Amino acid sequence: MSCSDVINGDLIVGDRTATSIAIVDVNVVPMDRERVLENQTVLIDDGRITAIGPSSTLSPPTSGLRINAKGKYLLPGLIDMHVHIRSSEVEAYLGGGITSVRNMWGYNELPAIMHDIETGARKGPHIFSLTAGFDASPPQWPQTQISDDPTAIEPLIDRQYDLGFREIKVYQKLSLAAYDTIVAVAKRKGMTFAGHMPPRVGLEHVLASGQRSIEHLGGYGNGSQLDAQATATAQAGTYNCPTLAILTMLNGPVYGANTRAIVGALHRAGARLLVGTDSGIDQTQPGSSIHDELAFFVQSGLSPFEALLGATRTGAEYLGQTSAIGTIEVGKEADLIVVRGNPLTDIKATRAIDAVIVDGKLY
Repeated sequence: MSCSDVINGDLIVGDRTATSIAIVDVNVVPMDRERVLENQTVLIDDGRITAIGPSSTLSPPTSGLRINAKGKYLLPGLIDMHVHIRSSEVEAYLGGGITSVRNMWGYNELPAIMHDIETGARKGPHIFSLTAGFDASPPQWPQTQISDDPTAIEPLIDRQYDLGFREIKVYQKLSLAAYDTIVAVAKRKGMTFAGHMPPRVGLEHVLASGQRSIEHLGGYGNGSQLDAQATATAQAGTYNCPTLAILTMLNGPVYGANTRAIVGALHRAGARLLVGTDSGIDQTQPGSSIHDELAFFVQSGLSPFEALLGATRTGAEYLGQTSAIGTIEVGKEADLIVVRGNPLTDIKATRAIDAVIVDGKLY
């Protein structure tokens, strides 16, 4: 049985539940490098991209779902690299073109939600999650792993490991002794660690310890100090997830301009940047706010392509998922979005989403 629908002026024909999809006459932005492949047909079957080629030579199958996307642009599904995922909001991320997220605060109930999404029992993005946050008392957030006593930290990490989490979230008030204990246990267990820059630890020690990412630009200064810190960050290979939109929202335009200057310095130094929104704490909105974040990245001096890297290829790199997501290539998972304009010339084009495909199914 088939059906026809007109959505945003485009004809979508076929069974919407089909696992075989042809996106016809679309301009592909593969994100492997800065380029557009014009007038392409992209074939999807059983959740993966099976062929990409000029529409003049690659014929779509007669069965399955067909999306006529003439004049549109195809992007990898976006990756929001800093969220606090809530069960009631998982589907909102898909509406914003986000097909994967890095959840920054695990909790006991989350593995069941992740399982339901991965098995198709419910709709939502792929979730890659850190542990619950390790912090000093008093706790600021539910399920905080209180780390006042360094000798009590390893059993707490063991519990998080048993829940399935493999990256430890370090938080704001940690002492140097607690931080170093977390680092030592993580390395023994083959885990990684990421999160805030605890002021009692200091940026230099965080970089030297191998923390994978720093959230919210904690610890960075200005002027010549900032330039030196940006160079050290690049040399350490540490990622930064600035969350510019929420920092500007909470602290005002002057603070926002200062944070954009930090992002610009990190970018010029060659440090790795991730696009994340801090959605899920009733400030920035799940799904839609990633487009605000991308715009702030461009205002920080990045090109639209460079901004998009932090929400596609670089995000996949951080997650260890470059073989599956982050770029559009044959054999990769079909997590894709169709937008109405070219985001490489105007980053606002990412907001005009006509279709979202996740796990090879039209959302």
